[in-house]
Amino acid sequence: MNELLSNVLTRKSVYQFESRQIVGDELCDILEAGQFVSDTIQIQNWHFLVIQKMEVLDRIRQLWKDELSNNRAMQNSISMAPTLIIVSSQKDDTDTINAANATIGNMMLAGDRKGIGCCWLPLIQSLFKSEEGRKLKQDLSIPEEYIYSSALAIGYKANLHKQEVLKHNCIVNFIR
Repeated sequence: MNELLSNVLTRKSVYQFESRQIVGDELCDILEAGQFVSDTIQIQNWHFLVIQKMEVLDRIRQLWKDELSNNRAMQNSISMAPTLIIVSSQKDDTDTINAANATIGNMMLAGDRKGIGCCWLPLIQSLFKSEEGRKLKQDLSIPEEYIYSSALAIGYKANLHKQEVLKHNCIVNFIR
């Protein structure tokens, strides 16, 4: 099996992270992988916001707890991750919004290849609908014409035991 396919088939979401911060080349490589997603017209109108400042992470964690209290696994990942990458894209460009979400997949694969755990947080836009969420968005200096597409919680894996790779029932229809 080639290396890329092996990485795709064995990568797992991580919900427990060490507290030490990801820095330098490892973080830059993950971000670079996210930049290499193409969209239909090659505009790539997305933006990555990397948050490592504890007071900002704490504000996001509190919003997450208040708004998404029913999603335990995602609560754990955002509560423990030392780095959060929020991906935003232009509001009125559906192609860019879809491509911005695809950047997460590239970053997850790059992180896993380096032994860095990742958890995709697709519900991040829900956090910015409340009054406190809108204030946070303003404080984060994201332009008004951009919306949050999704986010990625990343950090060094705290639990290093190998998880079993789940075999999915694949439903495929061929029209030939």
